[in-house]
Amino acid sequence: MKRLILNLFFFFIGLFIIDAAYGVAMTRLFEKARGGVTGKTKYICDSTRAELIILGSSRARMHYDPKILADSLGMSCYNCGENGMGIIADYAKLKILSQRYMPKMVIIDVLPILDEMTRDDNIIFVNGLRPWYDRMGIDSIFWKIDKTEKIKMVSQMYKYHSKFLEYYYDGKSQLPKDGYEPSPATKIISGKDLYQEEPRDNIIDEVKMYFAKKLIEEFKDKTKLVFVASPRYKFKTSLTVNPLRDLCSKNNVTLIDWYANREFVDVKELYADGNHMNVRGATLFSKALAHHLKRNCLVKMDRG
Repeated sequence: MKRLILNLFFFFIGLFIIDAAYGVAMTRLFEKARGGVTGKTKYICDSTRAELIILGSSRARMHYDPKILADSLGMSCYNCGENGMGIIADYAKLKILSQRYMPKMVIIDVLPILDEMTRDDNIIFVNGLRPWYDRMGIDSIFWKIDKTEKIKMVSQMYKYHSKFLEYYYDGKSQLPKDGYEPSPATKIISGKDLYQEEPRDNIIDEVKMYFAKKLIEEFKDKTKLVFVASPRYKFKTSLTVNPLRDLCSKNNVTLIDWYANREFVDVKELYADGNHMNVRGATLFSKALAHHLKRNCLVKMDRG
């Protein structure tokens, strides 16, 4: 019995040492990452001082040209868009960077499947933010999604799970100057191939709506919040579900719903695929949005 206890003791000591060593090695690899998703997230959380930031998914990353917005609105601008991200990631990133400074304006590109509806395990939205877990108020975001994160995050192996190759390659890539990464697509494909139907199981995700509410209530008086539903090919109706619209209305927060804007939705030459604009589309959309913001939102900011 004593031998068994002794063996278990040395086993756990060895496991602790391996886990700690892994954490040290991965932290160093993380610190060397200058580009890719890792480098961009680091820049957003720890470095950017842009007066206008854009949050959201790949649609944000591809649809909003910071140079056009900056030139028109007279603000420095950084595009924080990241593939597959939604309102939970938007809130977490804004929470982290707001501990350094507060942007004058925050544009959040919204898409129902990412920001309102139930889809995948919500933990995917904060996986890339584990290195900031110890920042004030960030751990509670993880706990809201999964209570077991309190235990899991004790392990360095869990904290950096599946990140080795990502950190390694991101250490060899370059960071986009203003975060804008337009679609590389140049070939116009048929309208039929572009079209993608909206998912039909419109089940509202209570966790996503919880963080949408927190984001609005926490930051509406600290910055100019603007939610934007950018155009999507062939869609004839506005945002398919209403909770976010209701939240914005209740809190007097701007929501620009161009999801089915006739100027854009029927012009296949503006799209790389059914969900993303190409460079031409992004340019026209950014100019139209900048004009709308300058005419409406900036006037209200000046008066406010």
